[in-house]
Amino acid sequence: MTRGTRVDGLVLIAAVMALTAVSNAATVVTQVESRARPSLWLLNLAEQQGIAHQQVFDDHDVSPIPVFDAPNLSGVDVVYLSPVSGKLNMTEPEIDALENFVLAGGRLVVAADHSGMWSDDFDELAANFDVSYGQGAISNPFPLIATVIDFANPITNGAGGMVSIFSSAVTNDGLQSTNPDFQVLAIYPGGQAALGFLEVGAGQIVFLTDFNTFDDKFLFDLDNQQFWTNLFEIAVPCPWDCDGGESTDGNVGIVDFLALLAQWGGPGSCDFDGGGVGINDFLELLANWGPCP
Repeated sequence: MTRGTRVDGLVLIAAVMALTAVSNAATVVTQVESRARPSLWLLNLAEQQGIAHQQVFDDHDVSPIPVFDAPNLSGVDVVYLSPVSGKLNMTEPEIDALENFVLAGGRLVVAADHSGMWSDDFDELAANFDVSYGQGAISNPFPLIATVIDFANPITNGAGGMVSIFSSAVTNDGLQSTNPDFQVLAIYPGGQAALGFLEVGAGQIVFLTDFNTFDDKFLFDLDNQQFWTNLFEIAVPCPWDCDGGESTDGNVGIVDFLALLAQWGGPGSCDFDGGGVGINDFLELLANWGPCP
């Protein structure tokens, strides 16, 4: 990966939200500091995105952590980063920790916006993944309508529902990447990328070009709310649905049993304990027979 210049500065404060009341919910981390106006924490208390952020906060335990590092990111599913009225000033160890978080299977949501004070916050972080934001903005027509072009993705077709179109205000005009695995999930009328997605290691990074999509005045337009929900809700893995190596049909049944028999004695997608497919895996499959949780 290309290494960008790192920005030294103040340590971020973060909030860990254990989503206890929502089925299949994720554990989310976001920065919390006085300059982070669009952060989940502060906009929950303000009017700009109060409704969207309250949906994440409802029935969640929120507690502060001092820094993005391996111990504090342990057990976290989603990291949500949003721009501030200045600079995020993430330290080099914090950026390394976020990169390792993604490699290990986490989802990083980078909620950038137009150039200048908004997208510059993420230049160094995005460069680590061979991704860049543009130096301009799109504001006409208003509101901007983005059209989804890839529906085979948990961000555009996830727990909140299918996203076909979503609205934006003033957005970044130049999200792009030299990484061959980078996917553009939605575009604006001029063809510019509206939403980017990258799988890195076992994890995912979502690149937004306008966080105003989730403002109170936009949230219930088009498919904006489904989009917001999909960012944070991650399905609980169902390893026992092992016929295709992943949760292919959402049900543990005879097809998975036959797959387990075909893999008996060796490695495979039905090896749940890492010791080769055998009697313990068979008993575990039986114990989880039926629909996935």
